Amino acid sequence: MDPRERGVAHVNIFWALVPLVLMLGAGGYAYMKHVEADEAVAAKTEAVSKANIQRDVITHREDQLKALTKILGNADKFTEPTTPIEGYTTPNGYSTPESIKRVFDTFKNKLGVASSFSTLDEIVNAAGVELATRKDLIGKLEKQLGDVRNELASAQSATDTVKTDLTGQLSAANATIQSERKKLDDQVKSGAELVADAQSKTRKALDEKKAVEEASNDAIAKKEHELMQSNAALANLSSKVSMINSPDQPDGRVLSSSAQTGLAWIDIGGKDMVKTGMQFRILERVQNGLRQKGRAIVTKVERDRAQIRVEELVNTLNPVVRNDLVANDLYSKNVKRNVFLVGRFVAPLSKPEIKRILEDMGNVVLDKMSPQVDLVIVGREELGEDAKPIAETEDFLNATRWNIEIASINKIRDFLRL
Repeated sequence: MDPRERGVAHVNIFWALVPLVLMLGAGGYAYMKHVEADEAVAAKTEAVSKANIQRDVITHREDQLKALTKILGNADKFTEPTTPIEGYTTPNGYSTPESIKRVFDTFKNKLGVASSFSTLDEIVNAAGVELATRKDLIGKLEKQLGDVRNELASAQSATDTVKTDLTGQLSAANATIQSERKKLDDQVKSGAELVADAQSKTRKALDEKKAVEEASNDAIAKKEHELMQSNAALANLSSKVSMINSPDQPDGRVLSSSAQTGLAWIDIGGKDMVKTGMQFRILERVQNGLRQKGRAIVTKVERDRAQIRVEELVNTLNPVVRNDLVANDLYSKNVKRNVFLVGRFVAPLSKPEIKRILEDMGNVVLDKMSPQVDLVIVGREELGEDAKPIAETEDFLNATRWNIEIASINKIRDFLRL
């Protein structure tokens, strides 16, 4: 057969398969692209759903932050992230951990709660315990004050009874005098001898009256003295919460000491308003209470403790040791006192200098006398012809009437070296 008559049979089979393979490849490629498109649509739908959920979560958290801020207050700006985040805006206007911690720290410092408490429950529970302790102490002091007031009322009643009895005796003496005078008038007519006798009886009656009056005055003075002593007892009880004469309530305890260096550490520090230069008496416990061992000055202050230098020892063979006690009559741990200065104060302890020292110790120096004053410090007498003695001034008399603790500048001079 002629080759031209054989048709396609003369073509190599390879060229017949090439179009078929290309067609199948094109179909497979189209199918793969269709599947990828479907997967992309599904991924996009899932991403949109997740984005909506994340947006709802963020909105819900912002609502929660707003609710917390409304309750806690102290809105501030959150801290910037350590590693920058693209598209991230630091939240502002919400309660932040730093602002809430500052509030907690201020609250703990004012109430005297230990700094180790960090959570709200711990702080509230510790504050409740502290307030309950103070409430119990106040209740005990109020009961003691009530007992002393009852004793004062009894003393006043006894004084009134004595005054009533003495008044009756004076009335009887006056009646006797009147009777004798009447007898004298009746006897004048009988002659000079009767007059002389009556005059003698009258003088005797007058002497008896004078004796009764003197006895009455002595008894009244005695009862008034007893009443003053009762007032002093009330003032002494009130001084249990004042800063003067409280050796039975030391301010701190010795943690450690060195006899070679003369230095020691005590368990009160900056958090307890201790300042460098404050003077403390060193005490030790004995069978009958406390006994003074010496005197020391604060040389270094840390938050929870302070270093003192021993300035004086009563007995050099009895050095300062661990668990000895320290006390300053003008200092009370975490307690502010209201102080009033009366009289004249000269350098180096002038009135402004004393005020500065007392305020550095945490006390408040008032410019006006009032019942809120806890302690009156008396200086020197004022100069000048028209100057009144301090004991006759209205401020001093009010301090006496109100049973306020009174201390002279000489008594507390050693505690004013700050």
